[in-house]
Amino acid sequence: MKNMIDGQIITVEHVAKDGWHEFTCPQVPGFHLISKDDYLEGAYSEVPDAIVDLIRSDENILVEVTLENSYSEYLADIPEPMRPFRHYSIRRVA
Repeated sequence: MKNMIDGQIITVEHVAKDGWHEFTCPQVPGFHLISKDDYLEGAYSEVPDAIVDLIRSDENILVEVTLENSYSEYLADIPEPMRPFRHYSIRRVA
């Protein structure tokens, strides 16, 4: 992320299987969040802060991570085959 472009869009992949949910992001090495079904809403809300904490810890860079669309917009706008993906923008913090 050191060569990050301000406003860069990153993709968080979400895979669900057997009552568990796994979130990863190819643009943020080491990001991996796992949740049970009963805590899925909480996990969704933790993704941006978890990415911020990982980048700050690994690279000593302060960033802000925000979801590009609300969850309902995400479901409405993204075609069915791409629904395991959530898009976030990432910006450096001064």
